Amino acid sequence: MSTTYDDLFNAILAMDAYNRGYGPGLDAYQNNPTAQIGDAAIAVNANGEVLDSTRVFGESNGENVDEAASFYAIAYQLNGETIISYRGTDDGFPFGADLPAWATGAGVYSTPQTLLAAEFYQGINGGSIASNDSITLTGHSLGGGLAGFVGSIYGVAQSSVARLAQRIASIRLQVEALQLVRPAEPQRGMV
Repeated sequence: MSTTYDDLFNAILAMDAYNRGYGPGLDAYQNNPTAQIGDAAIAVNANGEVLDSTRVFGESNGENVDEAASFYAIAYQLNGETIISYRGTDDGFPFGADLPAWATGAGVYSTPQTLLAAEFYQGINGGSIASNDSITLTGHSLGGGLAGFVGSIYGVAQSSVARLAQRIASIRLQVEALQLVRPAEPQRGMV
């Protein structure tokens, strides 16, 4: 497999998510939260606020919803495309708040982080669960697993770095969803 410019640039955006939002790895953006990375601009809403998980989910009981779940995502704009970057583990692995999301590799699909990752995609996609060819997902490690999970259930392109395995969880979710819509078996005496 060859690495393309897009893959490399998405890897840079995957790492940049660690430096944005709450608990940034670098303080470089504290005075300029919309600073660009190359040609990638931070996506903003109509009020000029950064489109990240802190803005999308807000607070509950005085605490940021994303931070309480050890989750962070941010959206970038590049050449008419939206790139969503999911942050990976940043909370005392293996025993911190990220632990439930690591269960995704074992097939668990309803962790706080997987649910927030799906909701963030829907929020950036205008509230829709439909696939969107103008959105790409990226992330590193756990964030890459979240990008892979969301991409596989919504049919969205993904380019991740050293990602957590998520395939079992996405297959389990798809199988269970199909069982919900499967026609009922005819019962004896009814046909």
